[in-house]
Amino acid sequence: MSEEQYLIHLQDEIVSSAAAFNSITMLHENILDSMDNGVIALDFEGKIITFNKASARILGAPVEHALGKYYPEVFFELPGNDEFNDVLINVIYTRQTYLHREVNFMRDESTAIPLGITSSLLKNDQGQEYGVVSVFSDLSEVKKRQFLQDTLTRYVTKDVVDLILEHPENIILDGEERTATVLFSDIRGFTSISEKMQPKALVQMLRDYFTLMVGAVFTFQGTVDKFIGDCIMAIFGAPTPQPDHATLAVLAALEMKKLLQQFNAKHAWESKDSLRIGVGINTGDVVVGNIGSVQRLEYTAIGDAVNLASRLEGINKQYGTEIIVSESTYCQVRENNILAREIDEVRVKGKQKPVKIYEIMGYQDEMSDAHQRLCRYFVQGLERYRARKWEKALREFQGALECVPSDMPSRLYMERCTLYQQYPPAEPWDGVFEMKTK
Repeated sequence: MSEEQYLIHLQDEIVSSAAAFNSITMLHENILDSMDNGVIALDFEGKIITFNKASARILGAPVEHALGKYYPEVFFELPGNDEFNDVLINVIYTRQTYLHREVNFMRDESTAIPLGITSSLLKNDQGQEYGVVSVFSDLSEVKKRQFLQDTLTRYVTKDVVDLILEHPENIILDGEERTATVLFSDIRGFTSISEKMQPKALVQMLRDYFTLMVGAVFTFQGTVDKFIGDCIMAIFGAPTPQPDHATLAVLAALEMKKLLQQFNAKHAWESKDSLRIGVGINTGDVVVGNIGSVQRLEYTAIGDAVNLASRLEGINKQYGTEIIVSESTYCQVRENNILAREIDEVRVKGKQKPVKIYEIMGYQDEMSDAHQRLCRYFVQGLERYRARKWEKALREFQGALECVPSDMPSRLYMERCTLYQQYPPAEPWDGVFEMKTK
């Protein structure tokens, strides 16, 4: 090989080596930037030689603001971070091979991020030390993910958990206001039923019942918030946002109703009393998040919208109905093949503002002609009732009862009209019924 050929070959080798080096460097950078953990590397002079995107996201410091700068320039100006700084800097001075701590990092005066941080010495291929590397994770994110996996799995379907884990940015566990739909379901006459059963049989019956009801909530992507005795509270629209949460809640209630019929049919041969339920549903602004004490936290929803849903569940007893929803929920579902009728305008106990309430009767295309006619009579009767035309209202409600003789709301209004014929309500009368009990 001539000298000229050797130089050309050497040049090619250098170019090839440089390309390979650049390729490896880019690969390392891509790996670092795809990590969820923050990675900071310093040389022994304290210059930042690695600062990946996760570091920028967790610490709130742009990559260009940190990379190539001396560590004190970037981080010593932030007060309250002595522990965080010690984990990095002390390794340089003490030459510890491994140091792990859990510390708070102050992004600013009011924002503290809990971090788990581990620092180690950097060594080259010859074993020579040339710097320190720290790997850290946002423990609030870790705890959130652990909470979702360990806790929410008991209350929502696996599909919902997967969706939450895929988009954790939509989840705020520390508390936020959100529009959601709340469902309460309760067994009617549970006390008298429980008195007739042996404890072991009662527990088994409740287990079977709750399994079906929770299945209905899960089928329509709801979250089981809690069990209160024989009552179930469920949320739709939290912790993961659902634009159709009101519809999902109503469909879950209809599924509960269907499954309960199957449950009662299955247990009829055991001569047990048939179970009946009342369901109340309301859509509104709630505060959702981890609520409780230091000793015990639970993910739940609170607020007036939750209280109203609970009241609506209880109102079923007054009207002999199974599923009552607020006007805010009804407006979201009335175009969805749902047969519903306005039942009344009530002022629930503890509230001044009246609310219109609606009975969800079933799927429009599955209801009998008799129920369709019942609704038409009932609407006319309610209109005449509010106009104080008691005799005409009575005829309409009588027509409704001829369609469905077991209809309790029609029978209730006939009693009211008969009473008001003898003792008319004092003026001004707005037609609002005052609920005296919860």
